[in-house]
Amino acid sequence: MRAINNLLILVVVQYILLIVSLEPEYPSKNFVVRLNKLFIYDKQRISENDYCGDSRIFCDKDDRISEVLLEHAHLSKFPSFITMINDTLSKFTYRGLKGEIPSQIYELTELRLLRLIDGDCPVNLSDNIGKLLHLKYLNLGNLGMRGKVPNSLYSLTGLTYLGLEGNNFTGFLSDDIQRLAYLWMLNLGRSGLSGPIPNGLYTLTLLASIDLSDNSFNGSLSNSIEGMSGLYRIRLSNSGLSGSIPDRLYSLKRLRYLDLSNNGISGVLSPNIDGLVDVVEMNLSYNRLGGPIPKGIAKLTRLRTLLLQGNRFEGDIPNFSSMRNLVHMEITSTRPLNAKCDDGVLPPNISRNECLIGPVSVLCNNVTRCRYTDGSTGKSSVGSMLHTYRLKMIAVVLVCIGGIEIMLD
Repeated sequence: MRAINNLLILVVVQYILLIVSLEPEYPSKNFVVRLNKLFIYDKQRISENDYCGDSRIFCDKDDRISEVLLEHAHLSKFPSFITMINDTLSKFTYRGLKGEIPSQIYELTELRLLRLIDGDCPVNLSDNIGKLLHLKYLNLGNLGMRGKVPNSLYSLTGLTYLGLEGNNFTGFLSDDIQRLAYLWMLNLGRSGLSGPIPNGLYTLTLLASIDLSDNSFNGSLSNSIEGMSGLYRIRLSNSGLSGSIPDRLYSLKRLRYLDLSNNGISGVLSPNIDGLVDVVEMNLSYNRLGGPIPKGIAKLTRLRTLLLQGNRFEGDIPNFSSMRNLVHMEITSTRPLNAKCDDGVLPPNISRNECLIGPVSVLCNNVTRCRYTDGSTGKSSVGSMLHTYRLKMIAVVLVCIGGIEIMLD
């Protein structure tokens, strides 16, 4: 009897050892099995036999999970066991995180792409973010994080995309950002940052898109922006800027979208503005710009949207008849403007409800393709256009993110 019992014990032990030995062989499948237990709705569960065929899971040629996409998943809690696929996981997306950022995130040291977005995490970003040294794409947008941006973030020197928009950080943007020399896109809009724009930012010569809007920076842009020759998009609206527009900004030949609206920018527009030969949308509204509107703007023949309202311009409105692509124009001032009452000086493709000039000394009632006023207008008059503008910006960002995804692959 004792021999039988010993034999049974031996069989049980061997079976347990077999299970334990097999566990590391199938971490991807085991991850899916455990993940399925967290789904609130059964219909969202992933096939355990064909998980590589699910749109939320991507695998390598050996059916090992390389990407997990949990953007619209309804989970009872964060899958802390995600570290079991650490060796093969290169991309991870999770939407709706709440509370602390799980420590397991910082153990995913093979990640090249990390997106934790649209959550509620009123906590400091941990210094441990610096452990993810292989990251090329990092988006921590709209999490409501607070505190200072940790210096360890700038050790992620391989980053090509950094998004920290929609947070409540405090303090300055560090000059150490210059260490992120491979950045292609930088989105720090609505992130709570203040202080001057650091000189190190201007050393990021590969940067194509920058968004620092809706922050509390101070001071002016530097002429060093000339070195960022690859910029196609600048969005610095409502960012606290003052001073004049640096003349070197007009040397950015690839720039297509320029938004400096709702700041305290003063001075005059330089005649060199005609150097922005590729620009298609320009928004300089609600600043303190004065003097005449330079005639060189009429040379920007690719321009589709021109917003100059809410400034202190005066003098003659230039002849815009050569601007065949311009379909939306707003020019209002606190000073009187002189406009010729002639459709022949207006962009040929503009419509009346997308054209506003004022105040003018003589109302041009006989001009059918533009509205003229004898007083300045409020910001609400262009609200719908700005909404369209933002949608276009989102579309551009999505296209560029797609490009980065291709680079990561």
